[in-house]
Amino acid sequence: LQWPDIDFIRNRVEIWKAKTDAAEIAEPPKTWAGKRTIGLSDTAMAALKRQKDFTYLQGLEIFQNPRTLTPWTGDRQIREIFWRPTLKRAGVRYRGPYQLRHTFASANLMTAQSIGEIMYVSRVLGHRDWVFTAKTYSRFIKDDFFNHQNSAQSK
Repeated sequence: LQWPDIDFIRNRVEIWKAKTDAAEIAEPPKTWAGKRTIGLSDTAMAALKRQKDFTYLQGLEIFQNPRTLTPWTGDRQIREIFWRPTLKRAGVRYRGPYQLRHTFASANLMTAQSIGEIMYVSRVLGHRDWVFTAKTYSRFIKDDFFNHQNSAQSK
């Protein structure tokens, strides 16, 4: 993620490239749906504004390795230098950062009140359509949640 990707006026981010350990440079997303614009919450915008103090003048990348003050070279480096130690200090069993995606998706799908909200989650995730999103993440949502929701609505 680079500073020019952030629209501070409209509170959104343009996702149009990805950097992985397998790539020398950032590449386009795997699918056309992966190229997307995502609205950012006030909390996310405030965090980005605070991050400006650390990396805005150092280069394009928003998040850099705090030990070297250089851009992260890929997701493995982030996991080993930042993610794993942070979870350990917090006393949380290791989970790959990618699981945050599953948490985001399932939590938002559980609270979605309309197809439009499900479509929003689908767009944020870069999926081709909302049906794919629902099929993929429904397995993370316990059946008793739906039974509770249905009984609450019928009262």
